[in-house]
Amino acid sequence: MEISILIVDDDRLVTEKVEKTVDFERLGISNVLTASNIRQAIKLLEEMPIQILLSDIEMPQGSGLELLEWIRQKQLPVECIFLSSYAYFSYAQKAMQLNSSEYLVKPVTTEELEIALQRSIKRVMEKAEDHGGENRNLTLWEMCLLSQNPRKHLEAEKELHRIYGDTAFSLNFIRIFPDRDHSGKKDAVRYQILVSSNVRKILDRGQAEALIRVDVCEWMLIWKEPRPFRMQEKKQELCRCLQRVISQPVCIYAGNMGKVGELQSSLEHLERMEMETVPGDNPVLYEADWLKQESREAGAGVCLPADSWFAELEQSADFMHIQKEILDCTDTNAKDGILSVHTLKELHKKIMELTDRHLRERGQVLESIFDMQELENYEKEAYRTIESWRTFIRFLFEKLEGNQKCDRRQESVAECLKRYIEENLKADLSRKTLAAQVYLSEDYISRIFMNASGVSITSYIASRRMERARKYLVETVLPVSKIAMEVGYSNFSYFSKTFRDLTGVTPNEYRLRKAKERNQQ
Repeated sequence: MEISILIVDDDRLVTEKVEKTVDFERLGISNVLTASNIRQAIKLLEEMPIQILLSDIEMPQGSGLELLEWIRQKQLPVECIFLSSYAYFSYAQKAMQLNSSEYLVKPVTTEELEIALQRSIKRVMEKAEDHGGENRNLTLWEMCLLSQNPRKHLEAEKELHRIYGDTAFSLNFIRIFPDRDHSGKKDAVRYQILVSSNVRKILDRGQAEALIRVDVCEWMLIWKEPRPFRMQEKKQELCRCLQRVISQPVCIYAGNMGKVGELQSSLEHLERMEMETVPGDNPVLYEADWLKQESREAGAGVCLPADSWFAELEQSADFMHIQKEILDCTDTNAKDGILSVHTLKELHKKIMELTDRHLRERGQVLESIFDMQELENYEKEAYRTIESWRTFIRFLFEKLEGNQKCDRRQESVAECLKRYIEENLKADLSRKTLAAQVYLSEDYISRIFMNASGVSITSYIASRRMERARKYLVETVLPVSKIAMEVGYSNFSYFSKTFRDLTGVTPNEYRLRKAKERNQQ
């Protein structure tokens, strides 16, 4: 079983130290949560299953003893360890009355804390054994659906059939599609907690027969529901709720109803659905719909009129119109909520071939317009969901449209960049920002600028900023720190060093020297 611990202390340094020094993974604790007051702690305890509480006693917004009293009133099965700076008898007595597992007085060594945690974990496991039927069934479902050992699989299936007989279930995959910034270890803990708590919240008691974590972003949900029409409503509600609290795309791959022995076939279909389909605007994809679509595609195939788009592009080069046609066609083919990865990959291949051919006819290459790492990132994300595909298409065609409108002569590009630099010396002038102004790649504008101007972009920007700074030093009474900000330097020391490197004197020395020259005239 998964064990979660909640650490409650108003001193952030204490919680961080416990998180860093205690080997929770070795102890068998899967999820570590923190709160700085009892209000936050109560919210977490209401939302998710927590087996162990590690809490301070004296806190500004309510004591740990009050928190444990609330836990006991709610009859939550939580083992409590108090970690206090005070060895007061009254505290210890109250903790014992509330059935606290441990009472430790700070400072506590990591070894002492881990020993106390081991005792609490043992009590948690013993309680779980008292409710062993439910956990045993979960183990049987895991063996039946996930075991690579044929003998264990058959034994588990036979035992489940003995327990449930002809009861019908639906096997479902819950899949989160996180972006690159939300796929780390802390996010994995958060996903597990939110999925399990929302399944419990939305499904009626007894509907969620088992929730099995398959990997960081995927779960199997065995659903028992005597009213199939209600099941569809509940799945839609669960998906919407998860998308709202996780803020990432979520899809449920919903299997057909079947007895225990029929779920293996559903499992194989759902695994293929995951590999072969791109989730659309409807967050719940049904096995029955996928089987119908597979049958259709085996016959006529999905029609995406790529050839007509390509001919139109060669005639008019109206990128925005073709972008709209591609997106409209994508939406039409995905109206049932299902579009195949194969279809999008074929379309992607043709679009990139056309793009490459169109650019070469204008004497350009992909690398001149696109940052290839950025393009690759968009391409990798394109098949996650229909919305990811739309984002990729918009990115691609907006770049092409902007590129078409710009004068591609090297002198024109360099002059355009110089004009933008002159008007925005105070702002961010990174290569990425400049490349976006002329719809070209960062490497390409660097080469063009050097060829046309004989100087690198970085050197040119520095010289223009220093020229503007010299003007401010002579013509205004602005403080040097303010002048640094006005010409794009947030670091005053770096500004002074750069100014001295280019002029041979500090900004203040330059101002004084120019003032003397004026007075002598």
